[in-house]
Amino acid sequence: MLPIRNMGIGMQVMQFGNQYWKEQELSGGAGIRLGKPVQAGVQFGYRSKAVVQYGSSGQVVAGAGFRWKMGKRWTSAMQVIRSDYTQYFAGIGWQPSPDFLISVEGTNTIHKDYYGTVQALSRLAPALALQLAVTGLPAYLQTLVMITIRQLRIDIGTALHQQLGLTPSVTVVWQKQ
Repeated sequence: MLPIRNMGIGMQVMQFGNQYWKEQELSGGAGIRLGKPVQAGVQFGYRSKAVVQYGSSGQVVAGAGFRWKMGKRWTSAMQVIRSDYTQYFAGIGWQPSPDFLISVEGTNTIHKDYYGTVQALSRLAPALALQLAVTGLPAYLQTLVMITIRQLRIDIGTALHQQLGLTPSVTVVWQKQ
């Protein structure tokens, strides 16, 4: 993400899966602060999926979302993403201190099932934070270590998924201080 005045523009590159099931996405987006308590953003991109014995497909992805800081300790957010189906996300977070956050999020699946994510994020030191989450249908555990060096944040994580096994992830974020 690159900050530009009261907004930011960014790019996302994602790969998920293994040699039998693989999803990839390349997208870009922009977000803007709409007053002190509200932020909004849009995202556009392309997602491809390849499944052994079923072939591959791709589609344009578009999304929009907003975040509302409801008070000193409470934040809520909503997001809509359109790809091969429309997916809705809604969540709320409670932050009793600057170093600790608990949040709950709900979303829908292509089959109109709903599932949630419960997570806790704790800053252990100024440059180090740990995130633990349980998410999905069926539920699986996610862990994430966030390392911050000035304006650069590197998130290194893994999920223990029942079908895919151990799924690693790395996210690099550059942000305005």
